[in-house]
Amino acid sequence: MKKILLNVILIACSSFIYAQLSGDGTYSNPWRGTLFENQVWSGTKYINGDVIVDNEKLTISAGTIIIFLSESANLIITGTGQLEAVGTAEDMIRFTADHNDNGIYGETGERWGHISFQNMENAGPSLIEYCIIEYGDVTTAGTADNPYKYGGAIHAAFDDLTISNCFIQNNKAKFGGAVFVNQYFSPTINNCYFFNNESTRAGGGIYFWVGSESIVTNCIFNSNHCLEPSNERNSGGAICTQSGTSIKILNCTFVNNTTTRSAGASIELFGSLGSDIVQNCICWGNGTHFLILGDPHVVQYCAVQGAIPTGANNFQLDSENSSVNGPNFKATDGSDWSIKYVSPCRDAGITSEPELPLDFLGNPRIGPYDIGAFEVQYSRWKTTASSLDWNTDANWDGGVPTSSRDVV
Repeated sequence: MKKILLNVILIACSSFIYAQLSGDGTYSNPWRGTLFENQVWSGTKYINGDVIVDNEKLTISAGTIIIFLSESANLIITGTGQLEAVGTAEDMIRFTADHNDNGIYGETGERWGHISFQNMENAGPSLIEYCIIEYGDVTTAGTADNPYKYGGAIHAAFDDLTISNCFIQNNKAKFGGAVFVNQYFSPTINNCYFFNNESTRAGGGIYFWVGSESIVTNCIFNSNHCLEPSNERNSGGAICTQSGTSIKILNCTFVNNTTTRSAGASIELFGSLGSDIVQNCICWGNGTHFLILGDPHVVQYCAVQGAIPTGANNFQLDSENSSVNGPNFKATDGSDWSIKYVSPCRDAGITSEPELPLDFLGNPRIGPYDIGAFEVQYSRWKTTASSLDWNTDANWDGGVPTSSRDVV
């Protein structure tokens, strides 16, 4: 009898554990709770409360819209859970807030939590690619003892996470307005556009906590903000690194980011135990772009408006975009931060480690790297050409000329 009773209890407990996800993902009956099996989401899905991926895999198809209906709604990946949210350039996935379901995202008061990777075990890789993540807001949550509530769009306490080709915009947090990387974790971030995110303490775009060794490549940081009220050591309108980090920030473009502190409008590199590297980056807009606290950090081959940080081959940009010494972006309204052929940033960089064969748009890097996220596309006849044949790709840096490429 005892054995029968025990089996009944175990079955009941199992049903309780694996039947936590409630709702059907519609506006009238949104999801909340824990997945009990692998799932594939498509179309438009609604969440009201935490959805937890614990030991399962959640796959989100291209073009899916995930709408959060409350400020306390989060997508939490934990245990051995996996998230594969992979859109396409033409059909991106969107994570957003629309409490009244009127199709206008992020209206006054419409916010949600964030995507949080926390308490991970031996999980397989997770991938967030070609996604729009917007209107996350965890500014009223999170403490040093509970940092899982930091990161307005993404909290990353997981190494095997790649965030790629995403637009991350209009998010808010105490630390890491868009992304908070927890201590000793090192996700990969590449080819992303960070726009109008804000922190109330540090790292308007990204905050890297102690010990991270992440690599950030080919990203654009536009109009992100650090609103720290008093502490001069909390800054980084776009990026803030903490003590003991070894972050690489390669071929990124920083424009119009701000801080309420005296320096660090673009980047703060903090602490003397780490050795962060910033290389081949453009920093343009008002303010002092770097706050560097600690000696081992390296800033080199960067083009900076205003005060130039110490380092090899850094040079100053004018405040006027189209002047000879200006960055010469194709547009400054946010529509196109690629540089013109006449830009002093063209061919002014150095081959990075790791090498970056492609730029923000997926175009090849040609000859000496350009500074910034974009590579000017042109064809240049090699001095070591193997023949005189115009139509042989191997004779050209950048391939045989086309109507869309300059020839030099």
